Amino acid sequence: SPRERFENLLDTQLVLPEIAPDRVSVWPTHARVDGVELSGSLDRAELRAWASAGWSRANDRIDGKWTPRSWDETWTLSGGLLWTHGPWQLGSQIDLHRGWPQTDLISEADGSLLLGERNAGRLPLFLQIDLRAQYTMPVAVGELQFTAEVMNAQGRANECCTQLVIRDGQLAGRTLHWLPAVPSLGIRWSF
Repeated sequence: SPRERFENLLDTQLVLPEIAPDRVSVWPTHARVDGVELSGSLDRAELRAWASAGWSRANDRIDGKWTPRSWDETWTLSGGLLWTHGPWQLGSQIDLHRGWPQTDLISEADGSLLLGERNAGRLPLFLQIDLRAQYTMPVAVGELQFTAEVMNAQGRANECCTQLVIRDGQLAGRTLHWLPAVPSLGIRWSF
């Protein structure tokens, strides 16, 4: 007996989802989530590796029809490496999964837009590679850690959602993407 919830049809990642025009009530009569995951890891003196593969489905039954939930990935692969040598630590991680369901915008011949069936489409494949380097240096009191990271190191434009915009006086959809390559630097003093 799932409860009613509210979702945005085009952009599920909004900061204030309640004010968007694509907000709808979703009240399934049944819900079903099932899947399987296989994971493994390897620990050696200087190297640690891990990987996992998963298959799942998350569906709601609405008006007699099973439809995927907005966060349904169907399949996912992830893995990483961490190499530690003296004061150095280098790491990487990869995440790959099927695109999330999306509601398509349909352009009519007269220029108007219609919303397609809820979650009937799919975003393209999601792929992200993150890199990290860390150097630890002892100091008089404690230690300093210098860290450099790059999220989405390959700069892939992973699609996340659609934004409604006015273009040439008409309502249109614009594809948005997750963050591009995001570098960050950090210093931590532990004592």
